Amino acid sequence: MRIRWVGISVAMLVNCGDKEPPALEKSVRHIEFRSDGEIDKASPMPYPNVFLPTEKLITDPIVRGDVDQLAARHSIESRAVGYGGSTSKSWLAYRKMVADASSKERLALLMHQSPVVRGYMAEYIAVRMPADSEHVYTLLADATPVDTLSGCVGQEESVALRAFAAMLPDEKDKRRGPYLVRVASDEHLTFAVRAQAVSLLAEDKRPDAHRFASIAISSSDEQLRGAGLRALGQTAQSQDLEQLAVFARSPDAKAREDAAKGLGSIGSPQACELLETLFGDPDPEVRRYALRAYAENGAADLAKIRALLTDTQTWFEIVYRVAERGTEETFDILEPALMTGAPPMDSDSISNSVRGLAKSAGVRAIPKLRKLLDSRVYQVRGYTMDTLADVRDKTSIPAIRALLRRKELWDVEHASRALVKLDAKEAIPDLLPQLKHDNPHARIAAANALVAFHARSAIPALEAAVALENGWSKEKLSSALQALKRGDELPP
Repeated sequence: MRIRWVGISVAMLVNCGDKEPPALEKSVRHIEFRSDGEIDKASPMPYPNVFLPTEKLITDPIVRGDVDQLAARHSIESRAVGYGGSTSKSWLAYRKMVADASSKERLALLMHQSPVVRGYMAEYIAVRMPADSEHVYTLLADATPVDTLSGCVGQEESVALRAFAAMLPDEKDKRRGPYLVRVASDEHLTFAVRAQAVSLLAEDKRPDAHRFASIAISSSDEQLRGAGLRALGQTAQSQDLEQLAVFARSPDAKAREDAAKGLGSIGSPQACELLETLFGDPDPEVRRYALRAYAENGAADLAKIRALLTDTQTWFEIVYRVAERGTEETFDILEPALMTGAPPMDSDSISNSVRGLAKSAGVRAIPKLRKLLDSRVYQVRGYTMDTLADVRDKTSIPAIRALLRRKELWDVEHASRALVKLDAKEAIPDLLPQLKHDNPHARIAAANALVAFHARSAIPALEAAVALENGWSKEKLSSALQALKRGDELPP
């Protein structure tokens, strides 16, 4: 037994009886299901180019009002937005709408003329109504731009990309591979979602990744072609280096840039030589990505990387990539900057350098890490304390206690956590004065460490600290005090 399902028009039946709107007749997706509910046939068709107002989709007056309230909003927003984490009005309008609407009405709203409504409903149906998620697939052809705000981060996306992400199974889900193959091969979808699918096939190391990368590099669309070139580098076979070399010599600067990104993933001297030819490219973006790709290429000459880093502008372009390699050799190159802060390094580069050294060099790393405790850069000292605690280097306890006594906020926070990991109860006398620190974060870090040590002798000092606090920090210190009195652990 097979059941014939007519794409999004099922949703349209809410308000159209047995007939599909004439404008949609040639645009729906026809899908046949087996009796067990699995797809038997799917014939992708272009997404309908007609969207409808609320009154054409919804008859219930309450739901109509909800929909119009949401349609009046200008962006798709997470529940909490802004630095203060206030509840989003868009999110509240969306939640009221889905609470009042029936399942058929929710499906119908995938055809609403507002991209905000369509975007919200794509995510809702894909997650909360998985049996109907095939309806959402049609939106992967919807290139309409829509503003989004997640927490403090705002950007412009498309409805298609929102729908793609909503439908994307987790990495360990066996449906993920077939889904990515389906999207990558469906020419009716937007180039952006097909590019995403090609990229993820390569990142996931799927068997079909190389085939789709080879197809994508012939695309007329810059975004899909770029994804193909990068994926080709990640899945490279013997003949692919010459393919990338052709694009590296292209008159199109964007093609050269994407070729450079692909070459960065091919760990061979030949790939590095091709990248070196782009160091002097007339286009600054090509130069930038060629340098970055060279720095992250495992076959790159470390002496050349060291030489490149002597140029201040190049330093800022590639230091993150060099640090990300996380080897003992790259640490040695970056050590002077880690000690002095000149040239400066971003927090992620510092963390990658310090943690990478510990991972790659093992016990050989410990003397070099201890030296970093004298760095002028507070992030270096903090990440180093974390790393020494992770490897349980108890010989570093005296130096970490000394940093705690310096009373610099970052030092106090990281030293407090590190000393707990190292079970350094001898540091309790150094923690007590931090309960009077000028910064509430330092006071809380010290209190949490005292709780972890079950230092009941600290109860009077912590009671005095609580009495002087107010607001959120008073709540934190009060919780620590009660835990210490009970002998409990604080929740992570």
